[in-house]
Formats: sequence, structure tokens, C-alpha cells
Amino acid sequence: MKSLSEIYVAPSIAAAQTKAERTIEIFNGAYRRDVAAWTMDSADHEFLTKITHRRMSGRALLSNRYVHRAAQFGLIRAMADAYLQDPDQKWVWFTLTWDTAVSWEREPNVDLVSLKAIAYGHLRRTGLEGFGVIETDIWKNLVGEPGRRLVSQIHFLGTRAMGNTAKVSDMEADLRDRRALINSLGARNVVIRNVGPTVGDLTWLGQYMLKRPAFAKNPIPRIGEDGYRLIDVAHARGSVARLVEVFSHCEVGDVIFSIGSGGAIAKKVRAAVKQETSLRNGASPAPTADEVRSNWNRIRQTCGSRQFRPCRVITRASQRT
Repeated sequence: MKSLSEIYVAPSIAAAQTKAERTIEIFNGAYRRDVAAWTMDSADHEFLTKITHRRMSGRALLSNRYVHRAAQFGLIRAMADAYLQDPDQKWVWFTLTWDTAVSWEREPNVDLVSLKAIAYGHLRRTGLEGFGVIETDIWKNLVGEPGRRLVSQIHFLGTRAMGNTAKVSDMEADLRDRRALINSLGARNVVIRNVGPTVGDLTWLGQYMLKRPAFAKNPIPRIGEDGYRLIDVAHARGSVARLVEVFSHCEVGDVIFSIGSGGAIAKKVRAAVKQETSLRNGASPAPTADEVRSNWNRIRQTCGSRQFRPCRVITRASQRT
């Protein structure tokens, strides 16, 4: 006789993982297109191969396909576990984007420490517990602007603490009015939705929260309303390689956080990543932060857009150094 997990959960995990793999391959294909014409010496080529497509030990760089895959699959499985633990649990889905999360593709300035701290503070006051991720995308050009915007946003999947009966619409209205979360671009700074009741709803969100940014966002003005709606479109040439550069400056732990009981989900994601980056035969030690900076500075002199400047990505590790 098949177990509940085999009947209901395993197919949802498999479907979410298949979706994740497809997105990873689209991202990888765009990256290969971006670097195909780059002229590099063997050391720089070795560096790029290591941070993107070779198994690594040590630092869990988000640029690496195996590290990212381990985190994403770990989250999918964690969401399936959460469903099995309490199939009747009600979940709420948040997306937050505000001005301090916006910079430029030409000169990325991403303060992961500040973004997590601000999101944590506002989300905690809603009385929800759960797991959050910082996702970073590139927008297509807006008319009159000097380049493409690089935009980070917070995704958070939460559950209600005992006695919390606040309406989603009330929570959304309250957060939208907070001055610290102003979005001057006109995009909706806070969107909150109730999550569907099935295990497939949770595993799909598990793959979505840590998905590869395989598509750019094209901001389309809303007819009769303020702001934009965002449509997925193909990346401009060079944008995916630029995202890889940004991701090589941070680790998985820099883009995830948890509140209360969400710590159990974060723990499972970190365990999956730790297993992937443990010492193993054939794994290459991940480059240090200094090696990442110096290699990119050298590569940028001869490859890609001459308008690109060094990335500024603030993590807890970079603050300590």
C-alpha cells in the first residue's frame, strides 16, 4: 500500500523540480550566449567555469548551478515536509519591492544586509512566521533612463500565529502605506495573496522563490492606473553574465531569512547546500571574496560591456572585512 507521501507529495516534488530544471537551463543557455565571444586567458576561463558550472566545496556561491540547484531543491522538499506536517495549515504569500532595493545594471549596488533587516522588521510586525528570499532581476530599459535597472525584491511565505485573524487586504494596505516601503517607480510595493490548499501549491512556490532569473522584466504601464505590470521577456545580451557576476559576490545564506517557525525551513535549505558544498572528490575549493573581485575586475577590462562598473554587494561577510 502506498503512503500519503508517495501518492500526493512525490509527484508534486517531481513537477516542481522539473520546472526548476527547465528554468536553470534557460538561464544557463543565456549565460553561454553572453560569454561565447569573450576573449580570456586560461586563468579567467577557469575562474568562470568554477563559479558557474563546476562542483565547489566551501563557500556556497549563488552563481554556481549546483549550489543554486541544491538550495532550490532543498526548499521544494522543505515545503512538501511542511505540508505533510500540517496539511490544513493556511499560508500567505508576500512580495515586497521598494526604492532601496533598486540600482543599475551598469553599477549594481545591492545591500543584502539592509534589505533583509527592513523586510524582517515589517514582516515580523504582521504576526506571521515563515521563510523569505531576496530575488534579483533586471528590468528592460525605461524610456529616458541611462540604462537597465537591477531590482531586488522580497518573497516571503508565511503562516499565521495562533489567534492572528488579520485580513490579507488589511495587511497589504497597512504595509503599502509605510514610508520605508515607498516605491517611486509606481510598481506595487506590496502584494499579498492567500496560498492554495494543496501540496502542489507549496512545492510550486518553493521552486519559484529560489528560481533562476531566466527572464528579464519588461515594465508595461497599467492602462487607467498608476504604475507598471511586469512581463517576462528575454534578457538583453550581457545581462545574464552581469547577474552571474552579482551572484558570485554572495552566498545562499545571504539571500534567505526566516521568522519564528520558518527557521525549520531555512535549516533544511542550508543543510541541502552544506551537503552540496562539502569536501568531495573532484570538487574545487570556491574562490575567496578577494579572488572573485580581482578576477572580475580583470575580465571586465576586455569582456562584456565597457560601461559596466564593479558590483557593490553588501553581505555580513563583507561588512566584517
